[in-house]
Amino acid sequence: MLQVFKYVTRTYSSKPYAEIEDGSCLRSGCHGKRLVEAYSTEEFKNHVVFDHRPHLAGVRRGKRLRCTSCHAQIVVGTHMEVTTTTCYLCHFKESDLHDVREMSACRLCHQRLPDEMIEHTVPDAEEPARAADTVSFNHAEFIADRNVDCRSCHVNSVQGNGEAKRDRCFDCHNIPEHLNRFDDIEFIHDNHITEHNVTCERCHEAIRHEVQTQFLGMEQACNRCHSSLHNGQRSMYLGVGGRGVGERMPSVKYSRMVDCSGCHYGEVDTSQGSHWLGYSRGISRAGCDNCHGDEAEDYWEALQDYIGGIKERLTEVKGLLGRARSLAGSATGSRKETIQKAIDDAAYDIEFIEQAHGWAHNWGYSEALLDAAEENLNASTRR
Repeated sequence: MLQVFKYVTRTYSSKPYAEIEDGSCLRSGCHGKRLVEAYSTEEFKNHVVFDHRPHLAGVRRGKRLRCTSCHAQIVVGTHMEVTTTTCYLCHFKESDLHDVREMSACRLCHQRLPDEMIEHTVPDAEEPARAADTVSFNHAEFIADRNVDCRSCHVNSVQGNGEAKRDRCFDCHNIPEHLNRFDDIEFIHDNHITEHNVTCERCHEAIRHEVQTQFLGMEQACNRCHSSLHNGQRSMYLGVGGRGVGERMPSVKYSRMVDCSGCHYGEVDTSQGSHWLGYSRGISRAGCDNCHGDEAEDYWEALQDYIGGIKERLTEVKGLLGRARSLAGSATGSRKETIQKAIDDAAYDIEFIEQAHGWAHNWGYSEALLDAAEENLNASTRR
């Protein structure tokens, strides 16, 4: 009827937009008012628990929502579908006053995680389409028993920032005085959301929210602990990049789908000018406790043994490297070239292990690199 009135009186815009009042949805015979008058939860998607009352009965982040703020998607075979992108724009949109990615704790929505074993296929480091391993786990063991942060495994699960670009205004508006108020955020939201039932997606770009691990966003996973790129640590963790070992040798933790923050669980060290140079989170026993439970002490001691063993081997191979360099000075011809090749490869791998902390990130690959370096140095310097 409103559209007919505007047509007859010639007060309509060249781009009309239909509006539906909440009263049409909540009237008797349709949905009623039980959704806003009492606590009533229901399961939405992916074990997400939803309650209408806090969304419709109060002001959310300074905005009063309407039914059509969420129920606005027309999907064949359904009645006013709710798409998950609508949820993500509110729950993961950052602003000057809120960091909603931190405020919206995972368990706020994902309350009913099933107590059951889940199997994940671990992709190959170099060929993601090929399965390298399979790992089984139960969410209840980590969340209910140990209260592990979901983001220790599910990294980069929120993508996009929901930006609202000025160009979007032209989809609906062609009046200059309307367009000139683009930077008046409070007016924009009041006028579009509270006064009129314009959906968020009409102005904002979509935000994606999905389960991911370091295998789908390795760079972003590292950046949760290290504020600069750590290519050495990444390559060491994946078991690639060294000399003398042809096959890929991913860390055993990679095959168990452990993210960087699974071990880098300690406090931030801010003593080295981190506001200029970035920061690194140190490793902590708490990381072992989260994953290994009662066996954490044994794993922690094993880690110290691996670290000590690799560092001891490094000292031995450095001794062989010094001897090879002294012999290279007096060698000639092809023998000199052979020794120099062994020296270059060994020096490269030693620096790789030291800079990438191979004793912690991938002790198996580090040991293989040192074995190859030792064998090549001995062979090249043997008379």
